[in-house]
Amino acid sequence: MTEPPARALTDNLPRLQRPGGAPIRALVVDDVPRLTELVSLGLRLAGGEVATAADGGGAVQRAREFHPDVLVLDIMMPGIDGVEVLSRIRSFAPNVPALFLTAKDAVPDRILGLSAGADDYVTKPFSLEEVLLRLHRLVQRSGAAAETSVLMVGDLVLNPD
Repeated sequence: MTEPPARALTDNLPRLQRPGGAPIRALVVDDVPRLTELVSLGLRLAGGEVATAADGGGAVQRAREFHPDVLVLDIMMPGIDGVEVLSRIRSFAPNVPALFLTAKDAVPDRILGLSAGADDYVTKPFSLEEVLLRLHRLVQRSGAAAETSVLMVGDLVLNPD
């Protein structure tokens, strides 16, 4: 079975916006360009602004310049691994939520990632829709994302925004 187009995946997801309407800023870090592009496209279609990096050193520098509201980090990368990247970014942005998106799926790996300070941990292969929803919930809990208020009556949906 083929996955529906990326646009259809984001149609039912909340918009990634700050309370004033500005887009949520996400930093996506992975050394596999196609994965970075896929996650970035999904975030953009959900209303986010995205910066990317392909290695740990680049990720730390990009985070200093971009000031992301949320991080999507791979663990296995050239140079500095994702766990160390998270530690370095948290030294200057202690409250930025982080999601590890990685192939390291063993229980000890997940425990290490969460113990290192990740707010969530998703293993590859993954559902883009699930990752986008998890990221929305992370930024919503952090206070960066706007709450969406939707009124539903039968099959009628009213979004005052």
